[in-house]
Amino acid sequence: MQKQNNKRNPKSPGIHAFFGKKRYILILLPLFLLLLFLFLLLLYCTAENHKGPGRPDDFDSYSNSRVPPDNTRGSLPLPDYTTDTKSTVFEDRDGKLDFLDRYLDMPSEIIDTAYHIIYQDNSKGRVPGPSDYNIRAAFTVAAGDLPLWTKDMKKILPEQVNPD
Repeated sequence: MQKQNNKRNPKSPGIHAFFGKKRYILILLPLFLLLLFLFLLLLYCTAENHKGPGRPDDFDSYSNSRVPPDNTRGSLPLPDYTTDTKSTVFEDRDGKLDFLDRYLDMPSEIIDTAYHIIYQDNSKGRVPGPSDYNIRAAFTVAAGDLPLWTKDMKKILPEQVNPD
């Protein structure tokens, strides 16, 4: 009768024998994470618009102080739409309508208007974002133009209006 050998005797140790022991994983995993971190740090520091660690900041050519770079450098400056304006500041109808055209597209000609526009333009910051606004307006338009102003509105009964 042959004796049974319970010891594992693989033909070749291969990769399973190397990674089969917990201590190797405990050594290799942090080493892998460290190499991954260093690689990502290298990518981050060599990015086109990033000043990596140890590099001095450039002085902005437009002033004598350190300022963050302007997102619009090399292009025409963006107009500033920030305002808190009431239509009562304009003396004539044309002035009111010209100012209103900066903020709203009208489906037809306006006979007269009254408005209060509060607009915070957030498009020119270091990280441009959506602008905040509150526009309250009343318009007088020709009766024949009403379908142009109401074409996408849903018709509801007065009882269906929620006062909240």
